[in-house]
Amino acid sequence: MLWDLYLSDNDGRFPQGSNAHIWYGGWNAPVGQSMRWPWPRPLNSTLNTSDPCNVTERSARIFRCPADQGGAAAFPAVKVYLVYGNSYTANILLSGQNPINPQSPGMAVLHQEINRLLPNMTRAKVTNPEAQVVLTGDHGWLNQWNPNRTTEVVSARRREWHGRSGHYNVAFLGGNVDFLDVKEGAYFVPGKYYVLPFKELNDLAPEFEPE
Repeated sequence: MLWDLYLSDNDGRFPQGSNAHIWYGGWNAPVGQSMRWPWPRPLNSTLNTSDPCNVTERSARIFRCPADQGGAAAFPAVKVYLVYGNSYTANILLSGQNPINPQSPGMAVLHQEINRLLPNMTRAKVTNPEAQVVLTGDHGWLNQWNPNRTTEVVSARRREWHGRSGHYNVAFLGGNVDFLDVKEGAYFVPGKYYVLPFKELNDLAPEFEPE
C-alpha cells in the first residue's frame, strides 16, 4: 500500500500543508496545469517512476477511480482525475492538517481539541482502531461528511459515483477497504468507521443517531 510505504519512509508523518488531502499524489492533470496549481504530491515518491515530481497519467493511474464522474469544486462536470490528477480525497484530520472551524455550534470544544492535535500529525497519534479510521476515499466522501461544509456544493449525482445515495468507496488506515455509507457530520459510527483519529476525543463528538 502506497500510504504504508510513505509513512514508513517519513517516520509515520502524514503529508502536511494546505490542501495536502488532495495534493498528496497523482499527476499534473490538464485543468491543474492550466490553473498553475502548485501541488507537491509527496506520495509519488513511492511510485516506480524515474521522476516522482513529474509522473505521467499512466504511471499515476493508481490514483484514478474508473467510475470517476466529476464533482470537483468549480469543475463539477469534469472527471476529478482530470482536475486534480487524483480521484481520491484523504481524511483532513490525517493529511493536510488545515485547522477546522472552532466556532461550529455545539462542537467548539471538540474542534479546539482537534486543532490542538492536528499539527505534525503522525500515525502514532491515531488511537482509534486503524482498521476503522477512514484514510481516503472517492472524492465526494469528504464533502458528504464535512460538518463545516462551505465548499464543493455539487449535486449528489456528481459526488456519488456508484449509484447509491451517500455511499463511497473508502480505504482505511489499516489497509482494508469498504463501500461505506458516510453519514453527514458523524465523526464516527459505532462498529462501522471513524473519521476522528483520536479516541481520547470520542466523548466530545456529537452522538450519532441511527435513522
